[in-house]
Amino acid sequence: MNYRSIARTAAGLFILLAAAPVWAGVNFAGVFGDNMVLQCDLPVNVWGGGAAAGEKVTVTFAEQSKTAEADKDGNWKVTLDKLAASDKGAELKAISGDGAAVVKDVLVGEVWVGSGQSNMYLEMKSIWSKDRWTKFIGETDFPNIRLNNIRPNKGRGWQPCNRGSVATFSGCGFYFARNLHQELKVPVGIVVASVGGAFIEEWMPDGKHYGMIQPLTGMTIRGVIWYQGEANAIERKDGMKYLDKHQKLIEAWRKAWGRPDLPFHFVQIVPCSVKLYRAEELAKLWQAQRVTLAKVPNTGMAICTDLCSDGMANIHPRNKWDVGRRLALSALHQAYGKKDLVYSGPLYKSMEIKGSEAVVSFDLCNSASLAIRPKSGEELSWFEIAGADGKFVKAVAKISPDGKSVIVSAPEVKEPANVRFGWDNAAVPNLTNKEGLPASPFSTEKEYNP
Repeated sequence: MNYRSIARTAAGLFILLAAAPVWAGVNFAGVFGDNMVLQCDLPVNVWGGGAAAGEKVTVTFAEQSKTAEADKDGNWKVTLDKLAASDKGAELKAISGDGAAVVKDVLVGEVWVGSGQSNMYLEMKSIWSKDRWTKFIGETDFPNIRLNNIRPNKGRGWQPCNRGSVATFSGCGFYFARNLHQELKVPVGIVVASVGGAFIEEWMPDGKHYGMIQPLTGMTIRGVIWYQGEANAIERKDGMKYLDKHQKLIEAWRKAWGRPDLPFHFVQIVPCSVKLYRAEELAKLWQAQRVTLAKVPNTGMAICTDLCSDGMANIHPRNKWDVGRRLALSALHQAYGKKDLVYSGPLYKSMEIKGSEAVVSFDLCNSASLAIRPKSGEELSWFEIAGADGKFVKAVAKISPDGKSVIVSAPEVKEPANVRFGWDNAAVPNLTNKEGLPASPFSTEKEYNP
């Protein structure tokens, strides 16, 4: 790890610890603070330090009282019974001997952690134009959404969501939280710990993990949202190697939280036309993300291949509203059991060869049928087909009469072997479901389907 990474990590850890309420005696850990949200419907961990060795510490909240004995270092931990969601601010207290610590205006609802690199970090004030910010900033006042930035030099602890606090908060995180809040009608707490340009490896047991994630892992949460991949694709040219790294990250975080089923929802990153990526590098990363979704239980993916900005020259799409909304749809389906919800665009399921045609079937993710994005013509784009020689050519693709598959062919390919869709760094395909959510890029080649 280089010096700059160590410095940023140390700063992040300092900010997190410094955010804790300060008392001479018993105190709460840094993740606890005024205006926070505790997770509903799950046993809730509460912990801290500052007690004398062997001293009894009693924690009270919502008519519950739990007592623990401090260890030799003065640290203590209790677990509250499941709490019902509540938008009435209450006090969380820790009492020991003659001392007490109090966290005020605590709500109970849904708590999520967001992490990744710059697209998770990108602030609301950076994704809106000045005119749009002036016009719509009032739509960001949600007193029952609570925001917590874990950032080097910028950590401010828990803040009610309003036009002041949201300006420097993650656009992706805010829109995700807002969609959950509006759908579930309960308070939502969102903690974002992200660093621009960070590699996925840095978030596994390594510098940033220990400085910014490990202090959060005792906290009871509903799940995680993740927006990362650009750095690994651009600088490390990971391609399908990202699959193994992605799986290991999810496994490591689930182990750290002690939750083998912890919901983990991630963003399939956007296309890019400038030469930041090696040829097909994004397509391979998209495939790695799609295979992660297929292989790892309790995960979800927000397909965002249609959300390009600045003529595809910007790897940071400004439309974080749709990114957050699609993450929320995924979470509402997987983590909250909204089984009838159309929660994703079409996902490749299987291929059948019928003569000179390849019939590609999709998981429609509760949609009734496939569709073509409006205003993009009547022909499906970015389908390619190849025979046994592996030479892909542009294909003619049509949605089947029942709307559940795509029939792919090309005059020069008499005996199809494989199909690709959206297999280009700058591909913005027009295949969607009936609700307009885009289909994920894919390749049927065995080497990309481990």
